[in-house]
Amino acid sequence: MATRVLIADPDRHLLAAYEEHLSLEGFEVATAQDGLECLRRLREFAPDVLVLEPAIPWGGGDGIVAMMEEEPDLRRVCLVLLLTYGCNPATLYNIATFPISDYLVKPRTARNLAQRLRSALARNGAGQKEAGAVRGGTR
Repeated sequence: MATRVLIADPDRHLLAAYEEHLSLEGFEVATAQDGLECLRRLREFAPDVLVLEPAIPWGGGDGIVAMMEEEPDLRRVCLVLLLTYGCNPATLYNIATFPISDYLVKPRTARNLAQRLRSALARNGAGQKEAGAVRGGTR
């Protein structure tokens, strides 16, 4: 079974590039361009990993993380990676209540994002079977 990744970023061109590359690498990908769409996708798509731009409109990254803390169904996300232009996630979120697994500085190539996703999954100990399947390019 492929690792399910939700990428939430307002840049539709970046989303398209990430979605195309990660899908080719064997990830199952959904995207969102704003906070409301991100929450809907979190509920419907049930991702394993959320890649989140903190400055996403309509709720912002902190609003999304707050909702994830409050709704038990949204806590199933095993990793949250911030995709930012260089801010430190500790200054944005109370990471003691909902841990941010990693943060990546933009611009980030789709290939590099795939590598960081695999590394974060392996470090987290979650989805190791899925990470292995993705490495092999199978679904």
